[in-house]
Amino acid sequence: MRSVPNFGTVGALAEIIDNSIQWRVPNKTCNINVVLIEKGSGKTVKDVIITDNGIGMGSIIDRCLWFGGGTNHGAKTNLGKYGVGLPYACCSQSETYHVYSWQERGKYKYVYRKHSEWKDDDLVDDKPHTQVKSLPEIVLQTCPELKEQASGTVIYWENCDEVDPKKAETIIRHTEERLGRLYRNFISDEIHINWKPFRQAAAKQAPTALKNLTGKLKINDPLRLIKSGTILSNAPYSLTEGQHDIFEAQFSKPKSMKSEPDPDLNGHIHEVSIRVSIAKPEVQKPNGKDGGKTVIGKLCARDGGMITLIRAKRELKLGNFGFEAPNSGESRLRWLKIEVSFDPISDKLWGVNANKTNAQKFRMISTDQYESHSKDGDGSVPWDFKYRYEIGSFIAQQIKEAYKIIENRGSGSRKKKNKTKCGQCLQFTVNNGKCSTCGDLEQCITHQIPYENGVCPVCESVMTPAICLTHKTQLDNDGNCPKCSHEPVDFSQDERDELNYILKENYAFQNCSNEGIQSSINWFLKTGKDYFVIFAPDTLNADSLITYRYYDGRFTLLFVNTCHAFYKSHIEIHYQEGDDELESLILFLISWVAAELHHSQDTEMYRKLGKFRARFGIELSDNLADWVDIIGK
Repeated sequence: MRSVPNFGTVGALAEIIDNSIQWRVPNKTCNINVVLIEKGSGKTVKDVIITDNGIGMGSIIDRCLWFGGGTNHGAKTNLGKYGVGLPYACCSQSETYHVYSWQERGKYKYVYRKHSEWKDDDLVDDKPHTQVKSLPEIVLQTCPELKEQASGTVIYWENCDEVDPKKAETIIRHTEERLGRLYRNFISDEIHINWKPFRQAAAKQAPTALKNLTGKLKINDPLRLIKSGTILSNAPYSLTEGQHDIFEAQFSKPKSMKSEPDPDLNGHIHEVSIRVSIAKPEVQKPNGKDGGKTVIGKLCARDGGMITLIRAKRELKLGNFGFEAPNSGESRLRWLKIEVSFDPISDKLWGVNANKTNAQKFRMISTDQYESHSKDGDGSVPWDFKYRYEIGSFIAQQIKEAYKIIENRGSGSRKKKNKTKCGQCLQFTVNNGKCSTCGDLEQCITHQIPYENGVCPVCESVMTPAICLTHKTQLDNDGNCPKCSHEPVDFSQDERDELNYILKENYAFQNCSNEGIQSSINWFLKTGKDYFVIFAPDTLNADSLITYRYYDGRFTLLFVNTCHAFYKSHIEIHYQEGDDELESLILFLISWVAAELHHSQDTEMYRKLGKFRARFGIELSDNLADWVDIIGK
């Protein structure tokens, strides 16, 4: 069960915060504390405590650590639904965790799990709760106000082994933007989410507060329409509170779209609310210059998608969901944001998963897909598919119209690469619209579309190597290596579709055109290689340098995180120029992944290698920051 959740520490915290918000005391300020306790000489977070002043648990506490033991099964409103959030969150971060809850001051109910108490084949049989006279000392030392609370709940993850990142400062830095986005519609004068980091030098020593990191979680609204209590009041943004007029709504009120009656829900009418916002001209083009390099521009880029999907006022996911802008391979999409909101009663319609991180059925539906979706071949389309198509068509139209406004403001002052790849000879020999080998360029031989400044827009959107990484040999005009002896992989259309889905839905090919994605897939499949290396941003794990996905024994997708500091300072220039140094780096990364896969059958070793890789990325990021500081001095 520990290996099932994939939401990381930020997702685990969110599951607990969901419960605290849902079970708050009506008409009373809700205070949620996230306590991070660093221990030892490494100053890494070992204990995490989440507290609230909610209504507390009654007899349900005896089942709160069961998978599916909650009370919200089938709920059509509010945040919870499946009853797996608390146990999954706890076991994903630690092997020892405690739950304290009370509905009357001083009468604490207590349950816990300690994985070492069971052998591999033992039945996990939780004992009923016990009554304790006091909360643990470490809890009272960090949150002394709990002694006076009439009710509340404490979740205590002890001796955590899966917290990532490891240091309190890094955890806060890399999760507050995400949590601020998830709970932007809840954070208010009535609901406070507080960071409370501490350091405990020795076991018997009282923890010391890290006051410079203590504070309230601020709102991170990707639409930039919320003007009070947002991170924009913090440095380095430093905008005056209540005057965050940097984006503007495209509708005077949200657009509501209703469905036909749902026969499975007694004729219920589903409703979706849509908002669109774009940056104001002075934000996109401050003083006529490109605003992408400003602190606001960088924040908008880190959001990582055009569309934010909201369920019960809480964000499910931010991405592109298969939707494209007319020119989807460029950075100006940061200035466009769309919010789509729905209620939990529509979970089945949208395919919401159990840990509330995605809606599998929310994505762009093309006209061809719609027309081919005939029910029983009679030309009629099921009501739910029709509804999703209509919503998708409306969103696509809004993207087109909003992007036109953004585009008309100018192309910005982004620095052009000195040389780019020629679509004919596949060498990086293009300068000012002319290839030193082929001469003047007119049309891409692959996509049959005119060049723009000597570059095919589709080819440029996805970079594919011009040299065989195995033999360091120039590829021919068909993208094949003359020295590769193995035959290209024979892929079915279903396998191609799945690969397309993996790239477009799960990773940063979201901003690529379909032609660009297919071009890249075709190049990879016909080369018959074992590794598909992709440079893509991972905004949720900025300290992770590489991740990979082993695909059914046939090949490995290897993702290089373009958000990582090492990429930005040491790889990006080689990526842009396509020079030999890029090949050396790719060969190094492929060898790393191959070494890990060698131990894939040894589950414990494989897990440790994954943890080491994650830790390596964090250390690399931190050390690089220190190194830059030293050089600066």
